[in-house]
Amino acid sequence: MHIQPVLLAGGSGSRLAPLSSAARPKPFIPFSGESSLYQCTLARVQTPSYAEALVIGQASHRFALLNHAFEAGCAPTIMLEQTPGGTALAVALAALHVLYTGNARTVMAILPCDHFIENSSAWRSAVAAMAARISAATAPQIGLIGIHAQHARTGLGYIEASGAHVARFVEKPTDPAALLTHGRWFYNSGQFIARAGDLRSLFLLHAPDIWRAAEQLHRQIVHEHEFLVVPPAPSRVGGPSFDQAIVQPAAAQCLLEPMPCAWEDLGTREMWCAHTDTDWQTQCAAPVRIDRPWGYFYTQHETAHRAVKHLHVYPGKRLSLQRHAQRTEHWRVLSGIARVTLEGTTTELEPGQTVLIGRGWWHRLENAAPQMLVIEEIQEGLPNEADIERAEDDFGRVVAEVG
Repeated sequence: MHIQPVLLAGGSGSRLAPLSSAARPKPFIPFSGESSLYQCTLARVQTPSYAEALVIGQASHRFALLNHAFEAGCAPTIMLEQTPGGTALAVALAALHVLYTGNARTVMAILPCDHFIENSSAWRSAVAAMAARISAATAPQIGLIGIHAQHARTGLGYIEASGAHVARFVEKPTDPAALLTHGRWFYNSGQFIARAGDLRSLFLLHAPDIWRAAEQLHRQIVHEHEFLVVPPAPSRVGGPSFDQAIVQPAAAQCLLEPMPCAWEDLGTREMWCAHTDTDWQTQCAAPVRIDRPWGYFYTQHETAHRAVKHLHVYPGKRLSLQRHAQRTEHWRVLSGIARVTLEGTTTELEPGQTVLIGRGWWHRLENAAPQMLVIEEIQEGLPNEADIERAEDDFGRVVAEVG
């Protein structure tokens, strides 16, 4: 049995500010070495038991979703929401995608991309056990992966167990201590296992408006390069979580599988610092990685008239043929080999070599070598990401978009 992983990567992690921000959402922050939480989640489903992942995120994060997956050696299907619609709508869209591309009995694993899981092997065992139970079920059911609740904590969902079944599901109670005085309770890890057809049935029973809206949006999805782009969601649909819309009212149809390893929702500074060795202040002060289809860059220093950036260009990728009206640029190769086209003439630069690009000069940067190309770019004049006029582009941005 192949499990279809669905990665929910649209969260911003606002509680983790200033470490997390609109420009650096929590799923893309380096956590384990150089790996982001999104990459850690992708790595857990890189086994023969799992199909290639379906990732659902925000359109504004498209290049981060693509590049982090590329660096992790993955090629997921990436579905982009132009307006955040809540996790209930995201799960409905994922189920519809699976129904249209697979079949109703496909077992889906719905997974957040911003949690710490200590033991990937123990996690896979718990998911596999639940997937087998869901696959054999004769009625619509949802499998919940639970963590034994040892003390009261706010901000989490709680599962009361009745053997291997769920007796009650309480989403973020105001007084969790009162719950724990009786019964066998687990934290909800936010990971759910269900068949695509069962999700359709449960949505139609408990949240038909969300399902119908998802159907309408799914019919209007368009392919843009590597992405599936969902049109803006109706305002009346936005907001509900999958937990609230489906799991809580369907608690009687839920199964429980305990996960025997450390897990954490990294939603606060305290929890983040408890699970990473990197100093909080150092991480907050680090330059923000800005992803582009050719790679990414960091702004090292910026004033009103000068900016210093480090460009990281993937092997085989190149920037657009472009020029700037309000700035000059000075490039210095830090590592790799740069193929530079300047006013129609192409040369190759090695580490330490430089080139000056005047205002209005057509230029292009390409990495034709097998290793990453890193360039220091000094912009002088009026540094502005919108000051780009493109003549040619490999990514369809001649008119559409900056960066």
